[in-house]
Amino acid sequence: MPRKKTPLAVGVIGAGAMGMGVVRSLLRGRFATHVRDIRPEAEAEAARLGATCHPSPAALARACDIIIVLVVDTRQIEAVLFGPDGAAQALARGDIVLAGSTVAPEDVASVAWVYQGAIAGNAGTFISPGAL
Repeated sequence: MPRKKTPLAVGVIGAGAMGMGVVRSLLRGRFATHVRDIRPEAEAEAARLGATCHPSPAALARACDIIIVLVVDTRQIEAVLFGPDGAAQALARGDIVLAGSTVAPEDVASVAWVYQGAIAGNAGTFISPGAL
């Protein structure tokens, strides 16, 4: 008998121009889609489309297998991952974090170093416009 696959829960932190496009694509692909944004209007739009919204990055992380971080800059990446109610504290072993903000390569290396030390047993990757 074929194994029944459970849909992955995917969270998007930052539902701006890029993030909302990702939310729409995930919903079209029938992924269980979760959203956290500091702007109520972005969360309202995501909810209207069918996503589940969360009051904090940590709450989103508890509900998701994969987290996509699409915030503005390094400061915001650090805040949503490691700040009060940050996602890092709520990740389960094996969760995946993808950060796609446009940040300097040296900032990616700095955040990745903190990430590796804080979250053993998880996978993370950062997208940067330059060589590391």
